Amino acid sequence: MDSIQAIALLPRLTSLYLTLPAGVYAGVENGFPSLTKLWLSGSTFDTRIFLAVARPKTLRDLFLHWKSTADQSPLADIAAITHLLSSFPLLRSLDINGEALLSLPTGLDEQQLWSIFEPLLELKRLEHLSYNIPLPLSDQKTARIACAWPRLKELDLYESAGAQSSLESLVHFARHCPDLESLHYPIKARTISPSTIIAPTLSPHRLRVFGTEGETDVMNAPAVALSLYQIFPNITYARGAGDGWRMVQRILNAFIFLRKQDRSFEE
Repeated sequence: MDSIQAIALLPRLTSLYLTLPAGVYAGVENGFPSLTKLWLSGSTFDTRIFLAVARPKTLRDLFLHWKSTADQSPLADIAAITHLLSSFPLLRSLDINGEALLSLPTGLDEQQLWSIFEPLLELKRLEHLSYNIPLPLSDQKTARIACAWPRLKELDLYESAGAQSSLESLVHFARHCPDLESLHYPIKARTISPSTIIAPTLSPHRLRVFGTEGETDVMNAPAVALSLYQIFPNITYARGAGDGWRMVQRILNAFIFLRKQDRSFEE
């Protein structure tokens, strides 16, 4: 613990890999005056205590790796952590990952899961987020997420908790996140019909990579591929489970080839 106290006083320390020991972290209050990038490994409990005490005000990039704990559920700690993170106004990159999440019980309340995630919407400078805690989604929540983070460049939401957003809801990212380049987002696209194919967006969005999980396949690959292409005209890669998504990628490849041919003719 004394070593952490000594590190906290270093005036020019900007990056730190830290494995948290169990403790109360006395002496690190208002420490780390220049820290901008932090990798934390430890239990959810120790992470919560450390962030509550240290509160590095200059932090921009935070990577959390939570080890499994003896607790039945780390949800209370995780909720406290996301609430704490909402008070880090300079945070631009956040990665939440860890073994502790494997111990989450099944059948969790959707409102509780959303309340854990919701404080992160206060991070207006966020550019990169990887979040693998189960999360219930809807078209309305997707709109809130896109509007909250206009600087977003990469978003990875790997786990859905029952409810998912529609393919059409991805339009919100095209409208509100002009710098988004990579999106991994749970959607329901299995039964999309040709009548719901999305009209082209007005601007050529820069997103190139899209991925999703949670459904075994899509039934109408041409409709899904065309909708994705209409929303994100520069998309080059789409990933999902099943042969249907592989067909989506083949169709996108054809669109990309035709686009290149059109450009060559224009030249």
